[in-house]
Amino acid sequence: MSRIIMGFLMIYFMRGAGTKVHVVFTSDHLMNIDMWEAADILIYIDDYDTKVMYQVGINFASAVGALEFIDEADIYMLDDLEKFKIFTSANVCIGLKATPAKT
Repeated sequence: MSRIIMGFLMIYFMRGAGTKVHVVFTSDHLMNIDMWEAADILIYIDDYDTKVMYQVGINFASAVGALEFIDEADIYMLDDLEKFKIFTSANVCIGLKATPAKT
């Protein structure tokens, strides 16, 4: 996920489209992998450490006007649709879908 999202974020911030982005993951493991893979790109975004916020789960208060990237968004939708609806109704969200299980 990193390269695509981080490339988008560079354009997003350079164009002045927004000031805060939350990148949401389902686990610390996935978040840490993404943070490590994106480190060499994030350095090109001024003040990236205050603009790009990594989160595990959707149990946080998002900044008003923030852009939300939600990895494995279908997991949150299937787990609690009403909670997901409330979370995504406040800001612009881009949800990425998980690969379906072979069960």
